[in-house]
Amino acid sequence: TSTLIVFNVFNLVDLLLLDWLIFATWQPKMLMLPGTEGMDEYADYGFYFSGFLKGLAGSVVFSLIASTITIAI
Repeated sequence: TSTLIVFNVFNLVDLLLLDWLIFATWQPKMLMLPGTEGMDEYADYGFYFSGFLKGLAGSVVFSLIASTITIAI
């Protein structure tokens, strides 16, 4: 279960700090692709949230794999 918590905390930090705060809210020009500055798609919070949900599913799978390897060792 601790592996699952670590993966989920990483996923939550990615959503809140990187995706929503930096990419969607601040939108620094040095992180944007040339010619796409100011596009509405960068502020699509729903897109980032759907990626978060996919990350939750992935964290379950990866934590099961990590737990299986740990038990096998």
